[in-house]
Amino acid sequence: MQRRAVMTVVVGLMAMCFAGPAMAQAERPSFQDRDLIALASPELQTFASEQDFRRYLREVSRLYQRRHPRSGRYRFSQQDSSQGPIEIVVAQSAIQIDCNATPDSDACVPEGRGSIVVTGSRVSTPTITNVQVAGVDEGDIVKQIGEYLLVLQDGRIFAIHYPSMRVTDRIDVYRRYERGEPIGADWYDEMLVQGDQAIITAYSYEDSASEISVFRLDQQSGRFTRRGVFLISSEDYYDVDNYATRIIGDRLIIKTPFAARDLLDARKRPVVRRWQPGEDWEETIGQGRQLIDARRIYRPVFGLEEPYVHSISICPLSDVEARGLECETTGFVGTELADMFVTPENVYLWMPAVDPSDWRSYDCPAVTGRASPSQIVPAAIVRLPVGRGELAVMSARGVNFDQFSMDEHDGRFRALVSWRRHYCGSSYDQPHEVALIDEPRSAFGPTYREARDSRFIALPDPGVPVVENRFAGDWLVYGGRANYSGRPDDLEEGEKNLGPSAYAVPLGRPQAATAIGQPHNVIRIERIGDDILLTGYRDLGGLSLTYLDLDGPALISSTLRLDNRFESEGRSHAFNSKVSETGGGVLGVPTVERHEDAGRWWWNSTVSDLSYLTFDSGGRLADAGLLRGKPEQEVVTAAGYECEVSCIDWYGNTRPFFLGGKVYGLMATDLIEAELVEGKVTERRRVDLTGALSAR
Repeated sequence: MQRRAVMTVVVGLMAMCFAGPAMAQAERPSFQDRDLIALASPELQTFASEQDFRRYLREVSRLYQRRHPRSGRYRFSQQDSSQGPIEIVVAQSAIQIDCNATPDSDACVPEGRGSIVVTGSRVSTPTITNVQVAGVDEGDIVKQIGEYLLVLQDGRIFAIHYPSMRVTDRIDVYRRYERGEPIGADWYDEMLVQGDQAIITAYSYEDSASEISVFRLDQQSGRFTRRGVFLISSEDYYDVDNYATRIIGDRLIIKTPFAARDLLDARKRPVVRRWQPGEDWEETIGQGRQLIDARRIYRPVFGLEEPYVHSISICPLSDVEARGLECETTGFVGTELADMFVTPENVYLWMPAVDPSDWRSYDCPAVTGRASPSQIVPAAIVRLPVGRGELAVMSARGVNFDQFSMDEHDGRFRALVSWRRHYCGSSYDQPHEVALIDEPRSAFGPTYREARDSRFIALPDPGVPVVENRFAGDWLVYGGRANYSGRPDDLEEGEKNLGPSAYAVPLGRPQAATAIGQPHNVIRIERIGDDILLTGYRDLGGLSLTYLDLDGPALISSTLRLDNRFESEGRSHAFNSKVSETGGGVLGVPTVERHEDAGRWWWNSTVSDLSYLTFDSGGRLADAGLLRGKPEQEVVTAAGYECEVSCIDWYGNTRPFFLGGKVYGLMATDLIEAELVEGKVTERRRVDLTGALSAR
């Protein structure tokens, strides 16, 4: 859910707990309702037909109305679909859907239940982006193809030949009407690369469609050619913290969510199609290749009363110009909340059994002491292989914090889960209880079974309501802060902001979790090779950075405060580091001078500076200085340059990265090349991307 105000909803969903058997049926969480449980399938099983899918949704609606008789949220008539239309009331307005309009298509039947077959190259493209997993490209605003840097800004791609720092091309990603007015997506946030192709993903609320644009960069001329624009009807495509596209080899992975009731009419199912100049999306709705069929949608493994379908599409890119975007799509019925984690071999989808109505209306009983697994909301983790392999599921309990809460290493799946049982209603300021899952791949199988207590290892409570976490090899590190932003603006002069300790957990001996101490609160946890960097604040003096050495016992090697500098962008991609063969290196992070500007908001497209630090093989940090953005407060462009679309930098505009022996910084439409000279960053060249070329 990219643009909506979802943080309260997500935090509320993380707060789920449930009461004992004495509660009235209507007050039970949906996953404890016997009738809803009867509609689930512990075995991984797709719907047998379109009629089977409609029967399921009709019965869910009936039970919803019984559990919430005054809601009027939606209802189905009791008329059987074989006898005519089904009536759906959404927000009190009726529409008619002909259930017999579209017959089942044998072409969409899977080769075998649970069998996933996808072919394609496994060649990975190197990336300069800070990614969670090596070999899995994530979207960002700066990428590399050969000797060219690609920058996504203002709905345009800029190509820069970085050895000469010469802009070789600039092209509009967005579409245009025949009269020339720009159309298309609202925001262009995410660029991925595969071979010599750049893939731009975006979302348009007007079209209710994700937009996938594919360009080829000619590495001889440095010029772009457009290979195709593809539209995928979708209700949304990624959320506040986790982009929902990845690239593995030559395959694009896309996650798209749908309210299940919106998939009832097969004629209005999501489609993927190539856009042609002069066409209007609204006039061609329904045309194209259907993205998903009921026979590729897996039933829920636990009871749900407000089902969503989370679809994972795997789309080869090697011949996209000639064949278009041909995707194999698999859908999973779960609640609205689901998080995706991708490795070079698998896509994992974490789906807790938490319906919005559960957390809206549920009152927690009075409880004391630490929760046991049986008291925590159940969850399912689905593993979808990217290549050949069997679809599998593993049971869990609790809610993950984000994609960084999941990890795959040496044939094992690990996860940090929240057990905030007592975090109910509007008490969003309560700390978490947390547990570790560390299981071999064999723990995944074809059937969902209630998770045994031994699957969970209790860990020390972080003591804060907002938690950051990261796996690094054989370690897990987590900690947090008292509020979402972590900004120091609530502090009085001289007041400390220490908070509880962060923890380092040796995964081979999780009972030996080590309290790291209280150098500052934690707003960021990032990997530096096999070690960890934490950032945060202890007072109004500036941003503190702590290097955590994980070679042996977890030890703080050093903590450095950047006086009067404050971190200004929160996404993982805003951080980057480079480690040399000897173990030392350099890192960069966007910062600003005023603490009021820390934790930049989406409407604030101001340019940050870039603070750089060096570290030696012992983890000792040193201030390496700044690359400064333009002195003007707002983004300033060259004369004649105009931003037409995507003019708000939702996820930031400032990036540090490293290439060869040089340091680079992107600050909106300024690209800077620098070097480390005697431990300090020294600017060498700067190019204003907006003044270089005319768009085409």
